Amino acid sequence: MHSVLAMKWGCTDREVKEHLPGDDLVLAAALQSTRGLSIALEPREVWRWLAQAQHLRPGDFIRGAGRTWRVIEAEFARHLVLSTGMTSWTFVLRPLDDGAGTRLVVRNRLPRSGLSWKSLIDPSSFVFERRMLLGLSEHAENN
Repeated sequence: MHSVLAMKWGCTDREVKEHLPGDDLVLAAALQSTRGLSIALEPREVWRWLAQAQHLRPGDFIRGAGRTWRVIEAEFARHLVLSTGMTSWTFVLRPLDDGAGTRLVVRNRLPRSGLSWKSLIDPSSFVFERRMLLGLSEHAENN
């Protein structure tokens, strides 16, 4: 059994350790990042910004983060699971404050590779994903 290099930003230790939808897509993950933030909007409003007004269904393809992602699961206002076939990207929305707010937890899982994931992938992934999460929060709360 190998260890998984885990990175986090803005999330609790519990969120890092919990099993999320999509985790089983990359069973031998060498890198897992879990990032989160709270947004002062109900989950259905955050979903609208996350899905960018599209009605996403399993099997759909979307472009994001420089890749083409296939929608594996899309449960309205609950979670979105994307995959490139090698990696997974999961967005989980949880109600806060009796449904008036949302906790958004995002997880990436990448397979074992000869590359040094930590030094090559995670810094750029962290910058992109942090900017994306903060931008999503700002746009959703201000519109």
